[in-house]
Amino acid sequence: DVFQYLFTWESPWDGGRLGSPHAIDLGFVFGTHAVNQGSAEFFGSGAAAETLSGHVQDAWLKFASEGNPRTDALADWQPYDTDTRTTATLGSSVAVDEDPGGAERSAWDGADAALGTL
Repeated sequence: DVFQYLFTWESPWDGGRLGSPHAIDLGFVFGTHAVNQGSAEFFGSGAAAETLSGHVQDAWLKFASEGNPRTDALADWQPYDTDTRTTATLGSSVAVDEDPGGAERSAWDGADAALGTL
């Protein structure tokens, strides 16, 4: 089974200029998001960051040990399929959604035909 997540936590670095950059989730997976001042400035720190890290670690541990990342906080997280597009959103809050960003994604439907062969 494949499980999809969308990591929405934004880096506070440089006034939040980066938004939620690639691989920012790793600091929360390994609990190193606030291991020192530099990490805390990039990943963020405080109660919300600690809570997020706990949710992320719980989900990764469940996936590694049982083959699914469902936890009490993410009980509705189902394997990804193209009908429901079930996705866990991990950020300042955690939730399970169906087809987040669906309107934006559907705007691209048929774009390959419109663009032709490159």
